[in-house]
Amino acid sequence: MRLVVALVGLSAWFALAGAPVSRAFADDANTCMHRLGDEQIEACTRAIQSGRWSGQGLARVYARRGIAYRAKGDLDRAMADYHEVIRLDPKLPNAYLELGLAYLYRGNLARAFADVRQASEFHPNDPYGALWVDVVGQRGNLPSRLSEAISNIDMTAWPAPIIRLLLGQTTPSAVLAAADDPDPVKQTGQVCEANFFSGEWALRNEAKDEVRRLFLLAASDCPKSFIQRGAALEELKLLGASR
Repeated sequence: MRLVVALVGLSAWFALAGAPVSRAFADDANTCMHRLGDEQIEACTRAIQSGRWSGQGLARVYARRGIAYRAKGDLDRAMADYHEVIRLDPKLPNAYLELGLAYLYRGNLARAFADVRQASEFHPNDPYGALWVDVVGQRGNLPSRLSEAISNIDMTAWPAPIIRLLLGQTTPSAVLAAADDPDPVKQTGQVCEANFFSGEWALRNEAKDEVRRLFLLAASDCPKSFIQRGAALEELKLLGASR
């Protein structure tokens, strides 16, 4: 999933609210929105501590910092930020998704499923929401709802091949072939998703060697901002594998 938090330029948003924006404040807002890693975390933290944000704007700053913590594998801090996002604005479905996956890898399947289902219910036509509900539900031995969910989903576009894979209608090799795209950035993202969800398929089918290989590919090749990268790293921890 190309994890996109609905952010406008944060400094521009603040200016429209009628408050003066200093160069340092604008730089922090920019870094918080666009970067990853420690630099992003520090910029978002300064923005939070500035006291100049509230409501949806503050929720989005917490969301960006939570993504950065998740990308570093710091699920505890990421979860704290996602909880704060939801407190400030429950209408950001990505916060529920991120929180649900964090609960999944902390072993709380009931809470994980509740949160990813909540994220999906915000946008029932989002194929990624349906995929994550299926992944988490399968971990809890819940019946799959994916075949019903596709009635709301455009099955002519990506990631429809991944949905077909989890429905047992195609193969991992066919999904990988479908991920090919003339746009190299788009292709990188689609190959990332193909490898990760093929790993989930292999896990269900007890293809242990393929599970490890595919999650290793996702962990090493997925863009850092992609939720599948962090999930692949957590899956590898559960498998006892190292990158």
